[in-house]
Amino acid sequence: MLLKMLMEPIWESDFLDCSNGFRPGRRTWDSVALCYDRIHKQNKFYWVIEGDIKGCFDHINHSILLKLIRRRIADRRIVNLIDQLLRAGVFEAGLFQHTPEGTPQGGIVSPLLANIYLHEFDLWWWKHYGNIGLLARQKRRRQHLGNCLLTRYADDFILLCNGSKEEVLKLREEVREFLWNQLHLELSLEKTHVTHATEGFNFLGYHVQLRFPSDNDPWLHITPSEKSVQRLRDKVNQMTTSRTLFDMPEQKLKAINRVIRGWANYYRNVSFIKTANKLDWWVNDRFFLWLKKKHRVGARRIMEMYKVREVRKNGSRWTLGMKDQHGEMVYLYQMADAPRITYHPPKRTNPYLGEEPLPLPITDEPFPAFWTGASNPEYEEREIAKRQALERDGYRCVRCGSQEKVQVHHILALSDGGTHELANLETLCERCHVTTPSYGRKRDSTG
Repeated sequence: MLLKMLMEPIWESDFLDCSNGFRPGRRTWDSVALCYDRIHKQNKFYWVIEGDIKGCFDHINHSILLKLIRRRIADRRIVNLIDQLLRAGVFEAGLFQHTPEGTPQGGIVSPLLANIYLHEFDLWWWKHYGNIGLLARQKRRRQHLGNCLLTRYADDFILLCNGSKEEVLKLREEVREFLWNQLHLELSLEKTHVTHATEGFNFLGYHVQLRFPSDNDPWLHITPSEKSVQRLRDKVNQMTTSRTLFDMPEQKLKAINRVIRGWANYYRNVSFIKTANKLDWWVNDRFFLWLKKKHRVGARRIMEMYKVREVRKNGSRWTLGMKDQHGEMVYLYQMADAPRITYHPPKRTNPYLGEEPLPLPITDEPFPAFWTGASNPEYEEREIAKRQALERDGYRCVRCGSQEKVQVHHILALSDGGTHELANLETLCERCHVTTPSYGRKRDSTG
């Protein structure tokens, strides 16, 4: 975390807007929003390259990564620390494995290191396709050449192109050669599909498809992907298996609500009402069957126990609910109730740069001594005084002369104004230390 706090402000001034993964103030929808803005009949960015890098986090080249870090960090101690972190190895299934390449998945600083590495890919796109002015883009279109847009979330990226399919296939090959030659990463041609927007593609858990209705203008339809829906089903299935019948019903209901509410909030920017309605019926049936197995009774008895009337602002409805341990009613959450919100990406600024720098206070007092970071300064002074007291008393108890388990005792308690100065310290053995009180209202000790 300290490395992340140190490095993130530096590279936030370098990263491009096409990168949104694991950056402060950004989210997955910032990447998906590009599809809304560009895939329509005016811009005609209909061809999509779905990028898939084979094991990106596992195959990051350490030498290349450290070379990129040295461009911005001159302190060799920091670079060496990152090098040691990358080569430290991992324990998996009780066995040690060396890490000659890659970054540790799950590590706090790993997403930042991956962004630093893939930033070179962003710069390549910017140099060849992104940094083209309006007149140059129009000239390319007159020459029947396409323009290219990139949006990336960590190692997941898509390239939008408004050229021909042959040009898009050529672009995919250029991307593959750059990643392999410059970053030693392999682009999976089997999974890196070239798809037309009318066929639909998946990106970050969303399914994006351009539709051409016969009685209306073409519009972009974004819904939850089938894999995302299946993952939610698998999660709820796992939470309602026979192994979980010992859980309390109100705890189980709250746990399911947390899962489905989070899923609904993730997709509330897209068209998911039909999917949500189907899932609501399915979750209701799944929880109903779990209650039947839990109580070993029939459906009629479960209806009598848990079927309640939920009062809402726009009316009321029958649903499953119960009182928790605090006596408050808890109802089964309906994903279709999640309000649909239109997301407008904000204007991006560096989150680490304020409008104006904070002025330094003007004072005649000298600056305090800098702390070296080795330990607490007060702790250092106290430990020095303790060592001096032990040396002064010959490492012997001043009461009985014992040398076993000697400790330093405060003559005047700290609570009554005593200090850690040498004159207020004496050496006692453990037995005498327990039986000898400090002067004052309360006994205190550094021992």
